[in-house]
Amino acid sequence: MKLISCQIINFGKLHNFNWQFKPGLNTIFAENGWGKTTLTAFIVVMFYGFENEHKRNLVDNERKRYRPWQGGAYGGKLVFATAGKKYLLERTFGVRPKEDHFALYDAVTNLPSNDFSSKLGEELFGIERASFENTLFIAQQNCQTDVTPGINAKIGNLASEQADMNSYQLVQEKFKDYLNHLTPKRKTGELYQLRAKIAKIKVDLERQPAIMKQVKENKQQLAVFKQQYEQLQQEQLKLQETLRQSSQNQDQQLLQKKYQLLNEQKLKSEKKIKLIKQNFLGEVPTLTEIEQQQKIAEQIKIIKKTTAESFTIAAHERLEGFKQRRFSQLTAAKLTEMTAKNRQLQILKQQQQSKLSDIELTRLKAAQIKFSQHAVTESELEHLADLISQRQSLLSQLEKQQLAWQTWQQATTGEYRRSRSNTPTKSPFWILGSVLSFVLGILLFKSSLIFSICLILLGILILGWKFSSSTSNTTEKSAPQLSELEMQIKDLKQQIEKITLQLKQKLQQLDFDWPLTAAATELAKLKSEYLDFQQLQQRQDQTISAADLKQQQMLQTELANFLNYYQATKKETTNSEYSILLQQLQYEFQEYQQLLQKSLQVQSDQQRQRQLLQEQQRFFVELQQPISQSSATLQEIRDQVLALQQQQQQLDNIKVEIADFISKNKLTQPKGDQAVAEETSSLSKLTEKLTLLKQQADQKRTQCWQINDHLDKLQQQVVWFEELAEKRDELQQKESQLFTRYQTLMATSKYLAAAKNNFSARYMNPIMQNFKHYYQQLTQESAQQYRLDAELNLTAGAYGKQHQLELLSEGYQDLLGICRRLSLIDAMYQQEKPLIIFDDPFVNLDAEKLHGGLNLLQELVKDHQVIYLTCHTSRTIEKNITSLKLSTE
Repeated sequence: MKLISCQIINFGKLHNFNWQFKPGLNTIFAENGWGKTTLTAFIVVMFYGFENEHKRNLVDNERKRYRPWQGGAYGGKLVFATAGKKYLLERTFGVRPKEDHFALYDAVTNLPSNDFSSKLGEELFGIERASFENTLFIAQQNCQTDVTPGINAKIGNLASEQADMNSYQLVQEKFKDYLNHLTPKRKTGELYQLRAKIAKIKVDLERQPAIMKQVKENKQQLAVFKQQYEQLQQEQLKLQETLRQSSQNQDQQLLQKKYQLLNEQKLKSEKKIKLIKQNFLGEVPTLTEIEQQQKIAEQIKIIKKTTAESFTIAAHERLEGFKQRRFSQLTAAKLTEMTAKNRQLQILKQQQQSKLSDIELTRLKAAQIKFSQHAVTESELEHLADLISQRQSLLSQLEKQQLAWQTWQQATTGEYRRSRSNTPTKSPFWILGSVLSFVLGILLFKSSLIFSICLILLGILILGWKFSSSTSNTTEKSAPQLSELEMQIKDLKQQIEKITLQLKQKLQQLDFDWPLTAAATELAKLKSEYLDFQQLQQRQDQTISAADLKQQQMLQTELANFLNYYQATKKETTNSEYSILLQQLQYEFQEYQQLLQKSLQVQSDQQRQRQLLQEQQRFFVELQQPISQSSATLQEIRDQVLALQQQQQQLDNIKVEIADFISKNKLTQPKGDQAVAEETSSLSKLTEKLTLLKQQADQKRTQCWQINDHLDKLQQQVVWFEELAEKRDELQQKESQLFTRYQTLMATSKYLAAAKNNFSARYMNPIMQNFKHYYQQLTQESAQQYRLDAELNLTAGAYGKQHQLELLSEGYQDLLGICRRLSLIDAMYQQEKPLIIFDDPFVNLDAEKLHGGLNLLQELVKDHQVIYLTCHTSRTIEKNITSLKLSTE
């Protein structure tokens, strides 16, 4: 397989880049930053697509990293040959994978080809991208390699078993994860946890016999307590019947005593009612009448307090002062009228103050003459400002484009001179001659001025002639950027000519003879003068007339007379104080109205107070009580009335209760005191005995409940033990199954690793022989100290031990990595040889090893197409150098 050509529309910093590949060695030499790594990334992405697209880091995310710097289409084309056929590969890329486009054509017929899918790299090289980057793509500072499952499968050339080889590492990792999950040796292992649970259950089950013994003992004790409780219940029933018969004999005696108590309560209530009525000489008042008099007393109290607080002596004196100042004649309408006249007076004063001074009048006349000659408007001035602004903007753009053109031209000329540094056109003799001419001219400057100037001019002419001759050759190869910049400069000049013509016509139309360079300054000056002219004209239009002046004097006189009449002025009052005095007078008038309203309210309250006092006096006269305005007296009368009503209601209730008692009960002759005492003593003893029996029965019942509760808890533990036993059996069965599975997986992983190593061991000898061949080619030394194991990993021998390659220097690590990659490539591709990409891999090699590496490249090109990129001439084969000192357009 080999590459034929590539075309990069946009990829990273590369733009419109075309390259033709040739069979054998393709050495691409370019300085750092040109885009060599970008070119190799383009080739890999065209075959395999992007990787790490889910990462946010711009460096790791290839799609974001190689997005075109200048924008535009993203992707390109690649022509390659394999198996005797040529193909054209097209890929374009979007922001997301679903926006990508893939197409493959037969390069001879230009018809679409279905020989390969979008997974072109895997189908073409037989390996995935990771394996490609570990073998066929050898990058700077990344020469070491890892033997991936894809490399193992490709070495064995097992087309049908490749999936198994690719999945070997994944399967082993899954085996490892599952074995770690099952292991009985770690606390996190499922077998370890199962065995711990079984051991804990066995410890808990050891307590089961003791619990069963307690259950049996509690059941026996419960049966005894239940029998005792039933016996006590029988004794209680017998004793209760005896008590019932004895209590019937005492019922009549109790009824008689209750009747006597009711009669005593009736007599007490009648006595209390009589005592309360003695406090009232006249008729007893009702609660409604008393509460009404309490409200009247409270109103009188409130009126006294409000009158004293709302209208003080100072307020009365203040009101009398306002009356002396004729405030009774003043009205709000009159105040409003005089405020309006004062406002009119202030407006006339402001108009008088806006009169122009002599200097301002002179300036106004000069402006009137000027703007009568140059009739302009604000819109015309703005239009003129837009034209000047557009012209300055275009001139600024032109200056930037010309500077860019000069930069491109100097850069192109400098690159050409550097690329032709060894050609005859830059002969050192011409340079030496121009330098000598300069030096002699400076040395003879004081002695012979004319001769020294001639020598300096001669040196300048020589350098100018050589520069122009080299520049003319370079111009023929100038980049399209120069042509594009020249077109932009030409277009800007045309626009500047057009806007300049419009500006000149506008200035001529307004009769302004300004030079274009000073147009912006002159326009700013003119706009300032025009604004001043408008302001002066407006102020002159507002100057006060003689009639207004007369009206102003009349208003001043009327305001002064008005304020003097109501004594609102000072001894010396200026016109500027009228507003303050009017406002003060308005505040005082409002205060006068408030005080007058309060005065009327106080008179009304005092009249109301006299009426309430007369009504209260009539109330005490009717009760034949001494007249009092105290709230405490009224409250005392109210309490006595309430007490009388309560005693009357209580007496009525007792009478009803006596009548009901007599009608419901049949009273008999009560027994004697001795009989009653004996019956009472017998009942008391029976009651004590019954109480004792109840206490004993309750105690037995409580003990039964306690034993029942304890039995319930023990039964729960019995059920729990049964569940534990079942759980133990389940866990033991599960542990046995998992342990069998664990042993099976251990054996399977072991046998699978042995099979894989046996499979890889068949290719160890050919790979090691190829490695030794390449190592000797690079170093001219023997490779006897290196060993290759069944996993195709390389180790270095020293002092009787094998060591990891990471302990070696970077140069040796790169050297061994290159040899190992090449030996793997030989084992992987025994038929059609693929291309190999070298992205400056010899950077860490010394001079001797570097020479061996370059010789190795010449040997590889016999069977492979090699793309070799470097940035230093010391790492190139001179006859194969293709310098990229050219445009990427």
